[in-house]
Amino acid sequence: MKLYSAPKSLYVAFDVYPAAKGSATHIRHFYAAMRQSLPPSVLYTLGNETQAVYEQRTGEEVVRFRYPQAPFFERVDAFQRQLFDLLHQSAHTLAVCHFRDVWGGMPVLLHRARSRAAYRTVFEVNALMSIELPYRFPEMSAALLKQIETQELWCLQQSDHIVTPSYRLKEQLLQKASISPEKISVIQNGAEVNIPPMPRMPDAPLHYFIYFGATQPWQGIEELLRAFRYVHARYPNLHLVMCLSSKEKKNRQWVKLSRKLGLAEAVVWRYELPQSILYRYVQHAIASIAPLTACRRNMEQGACPLKIIESMAMGVPVIASDLPIVREIMQDEQEGLLVRAGRPALLARQMQRLYESPSLRLRLAQQARHTATQRFNWEEKKQALQAVYQRLLTSSAQAVFTPSGAF
Repeated sequence: MKLYSAPKSLYVAFDVYPAAKGSATHIRHFYAAMRQSLPPSVLYTLGNETQAVYEQRTGEEVVRFRYPQAPFFERVDAFQRQLFDLLHQSAHTLAVCHFRDVWGGMPVLLHRARSRAAYRTVFEVNALMSIELPYRFPEMSAALLKQIETQELWCLQQSDHIVTPSYRLKEQLLQKASISPEKISVIQNGAEVNIPPMPRMPDAPLHYFIYFGATQPWQGIEELLRAFRYVHARYPNLHLVMCLSSKEKKNRQWVKLSRKLGLAEAVVWRYELPQSILYRYVQHAIASIAPLTACRRNMEQGACPLKIIESMAMGVPVIASDLPIVREIMQDEQEGLLVRAGRPALLARQMQRLYESPSLRLRLAQQARHTATQRFNWEEKKQALQAVYQRLLTSSAQAVFTPSGAF
């Protein structure tokens, strides 16, 4: 595909954009920071069947890779081949190339090493594929997983700078790659902190808790449904609104489980909502629930759950699992309530407690909004990323090499 501009910056994400997911929100804000700092800028991302493969506006270009109905690693390979083509076109003008995963990192760093291009690189590590992929593909071979781990290590070592949203994840990366702490910047997720009050959705229940986001195994959906069974047994007027970022057909197991638990009329399901509609559901909830499991993905890798930050910014108390990654964002009895992970009965008890105490809800809501405003403003996060770009461009160029026999 022929680029319209001679880009100064390139942002690479193996994610569908835009989409009703937290990752898409993150991409939107970080790509905006790149465009503001280093225009013209190209975003190379995934696209679905309804999205244009190419869009061009002043200062930005969006190139979407579409390769439907193909095995995952076949799509990765084709995505990388097209990325090589984009790099060949733009290497002579690029100042910064920013990528979110190893799928983008390998082509970028190999191209730079082989072409001796001068652009600087930023590896944005929100997750490690070597930890997340086994949840998606349990049958993955040990040899393939080892290869991915090796590629991640090489990308960590060869990138000029690393950005991550979690202090927990920074610790893991330092142990994994034996790199200098100064090479990693922690830029936590943010939220829109000035969202005005919105009217309640006409179909929203009168009293409800809300879960919104994805449904991977580490999100704790089963624990939430089992907890709500206890709550609903005591308070039949209460509902649970599930606003899921994936299609209905991908979540049939959860609908089936809710029916099995006797919650068919108590759980309201919504799918792939636009942000403007989602926020109307969130704002009027009793509390937002983030029942993360104490699995390797959440304990060893770490993350920065966007659903918690966005809920806080809208003045909605949060009930979340008591994990290190959660305590980086909120504290028990301040912005919300923390519960031992994997204990539905304890989660139910805190949900009931919050429902029964309007004064507690108000206090937590006020503190949540204050904390989000002070610490999680997207504008400040974007400025932090722009500062990373500026430091890279003003620092001396570092040697880039490919270890002999690594791949």
